[in-house]
Amino acid sequence: MGKIKKVRKPKNQIDLKKEYRTLNGQAVRLYAKDGDGEYPVHGAVFSLEHQVWVVCEWTIYGRAYPSDTKNYLNLVEIPPKIEHEYWANVYSTGIKLFHTKPEADKNASANRLGCVKIKVECEIGEGIKHGK
Repeated sequence: MGKIKKVRKPKNQIDLKKEYRTLNGQAVRLYAKDGDGEYPVHGAVFSLEHQVWVVCEWTIYGRAYPSDTKNYLNLVEIPPKIEHEYWANVYSTGIKLFHTKPEADKNASANRLGCVKIKVECEIGEGIKHGK
């Protein structure tokens, strides 16, 4: 009996509503994904070296020419960002977080050293190890 070959599911197709960068971190603008041929996704990559936008095209899965190699122009989805603001009551032993300044003031104890605004900005999944 012959070996059973596992069929790899293709990656997600490019979605013009999402943001992408190149594999090496360059900024990308995508214009369309309905072009002809093997590379129907059209856009531009910002060249840091020349400080200009350079026209590029990709497969529907974000692979740049040649698509069978690990190309630095391949597209990588930028995960959505999380942005939250909190108010922290600061104590000698640590901090306590609240969603609003009035809430922080209401819950402050007499030994509060300060009340500061903390802004959290990160990508979804940042700092989390997956699969281990």
